[in-house]
Amino acid sequence: MWKAKVYPLAIIIAFFSGFWPYFKLLLMLICWFLPRSKLSIRKRELFLMALDALGKWSLIDSFMMVMMVVSFRFTVGFPLHRLDTSDPAGAFVIVKAMFGFATFLIATIISLILSHLIVALHRHVETPPKPYTDSDKMSVSQHFQKKHENSNKAYRWGYYLGIPILLLAALVIVLAGIFATSFAFEFEGAAGLALEYMGITNYSPYSAWSLTWALPKGSEGSFLVVILFVMAIFFLTVCLLAIVHIIVMAFLWLMPLTRKNQRGLFITAEVLNAWSSMDVFVVTLIASLLEIQQFAKFIVGDKCAMINPLFKQYFPSLLGEYPTCFEVIATLESGCWLFFSASVFYICAAWVIMRQCHNMLIEREQSVVDASVETVKI
Repeated sequence: MWKAKVYPLAIIIAFFSGFWPYFKLLLMLICWFLPRSKLSIRKRELFLMALDALGKWSLIDSFMMVMMVVSFRFTVGFPLHRLDTSDPAGAFVIVKAMFGFATFLIATIISLILSHLIVALHRHVETPPKPYTDSDKMSVSQHFQKKHENSNKAYRWGYYLGIPILLLAALVIVLAGIFATSFAFEFEGAAGLALEYMGITNYSPYSAWSLTWALPKGSEGSFLVVILFVMAIFFLTVCLLAIVHIIVMAFLWLMPLTRKNQRGLFITAEVLNAWSSMDVFVVTLIASLLEIQQFAKFIVGDKCAMINPLFKQYFPSLLGEYPTCFEVIATLESGCWLFFSASVFYICAAWVIMRQCHNMLIEREQSVVDASVETVKI
C-alpha cells in the first residue's frame, strides 16, 4: 500500500494491524503482573476496560479485506457470456481469501476474549462476589424512580421515559443505517465498457447488509470455510450485535430482575458493546473509498501497459475520462450519512445508558449491604 502511494490505508493498516494487536497484548501482560503498589486497583480496572473496548479496532484489517474482495471482483469471458477463469481468452480480477486471512481474524477474536477474561478475573479478585440472598426483583428504571422520588417531577419522569425513547430511536436508526445504500463501486475504462456490451451493469451499490451477502460471490477460488467464517464475523460485528446490544440494554432498563440476573445481563451488555463494530467499519469505509481507485491501479500494475496507449489514442470518445483497461471508482451514496449517523447515535446512546445502568447497579448492591448492616446493628 505504501508503494502504491495510498498512504492513509498504509498508515491505518500499519497501526491497527501491525502495531495495536501486539501492543494491546503487551499492556494486558503488564496489567496482569504489575503489583498494586505500581498500579492502583481503580486505575487497573479503568485501563483494562479501555483495552477491552478498544480491542475491536484490530478488525479494521479484516473489514478492509472484505471491501477489497467485493470491490475488485471483475470477470469478463470470451465469448462474452462465458465466465470461466481458466479460459485464457478473458479478463478476470479476483481477490482470493487464503488461510492467513482467517488466522489473523481468529487471533483478533482470541485477543478480545482474553481481555474479557482478564477484566472478569480482576473484578473477581479485587471484589469477590458475595452470595445473592435477596430475591427482590427491580428494574433499573424502578430503582431510578425510587432514588429520585423526592427530585423534581419533570426531571424524574423525563429521565424515566427518555431512556426508553432513546433506546427505541437507536434501534430504528441502526436498522435503517444497516440497510441504507451507503457506498458503491463502479468499473470504468475498457472493463466497464465490456460489462455494458454484455448487458451487465458496471455500477454496484451496497449497504452493510448487502455487502455481507456479496462476499461468497466475490471470492471465487477462495477457501469456502475461510469466506464463511469471515462472512459470519462481519455479519455479527457490523450488522447484528449492535441490535442485540440495544435490546439487552432495554431489558436491563425495563425488566424487573434480581440483583444476580441484573449483574449477569449487564456483563452481557458490556461484552456486546466491546464486540459491536459499526464505528470500526465506518472508519474502514471512509479510508477504503478514498484510496481504492489508486490501489486498484497499483494491483493491475503494468499488465495493461501495452494496450492503455491504444485505448487513449483510438477510443477516447468511448472511454471518456478513463482511457485505460481497468478502473474501480468508489463513491459514497446518500445513505452513507444515515449509516454514519446511526453509528454515532448508537455509540452515544450506549455510553449514556450503560453508564446509568452501571451506577444504578452499584447503588442497588450498596443499598442491600447498608440494609444488612442496619439489621445487624438492631
